[in-house]
Amino acid sequence: MDTESDVDVDSNSEACLIESDSDTLIEIDSEFNTDSDALAEIDALASDTLVDAEMETLVDAEANSEACVREVDSELLIETDSELKTDSEALAEIDALASDTLIDAEVDTLVDSEVNPDTEAD
Repeated sequence: MDTESDVDVDSNSEACLIESDSDTLIEIDSEFNTDSDALAEIDALASDTLVDAEMETLVDAEANSEACVREVDSELLIETDSELKTDSEALAEIDALASDTLIDAEVDTLVDSEVNPDTEAD
């Protein structure tokens, strides 16, 4: 009977261990699922934060790019404006010289026609 009793004790002991291990595994599995859910939530938040940060970076980059384009355009416009003023001043000077030359030619023609009234004007 001792052997049978030892076998029963061993069987009961194994059953207790299996039940205890099973309970522990269920608890660990539950904790693991909780941790997994928490990690998934953290991952989703981190992903959203990363996407938001990337969007802000893109918006900042685009704004900086537009600012650079405006700055370059502004510099080009200033340079073009300066060139146009220089060209306008040169054209005004040429126009003044041409006007003076034309007036001088007309005066000479009038003087010639008064001095030589017999010469026919074209």
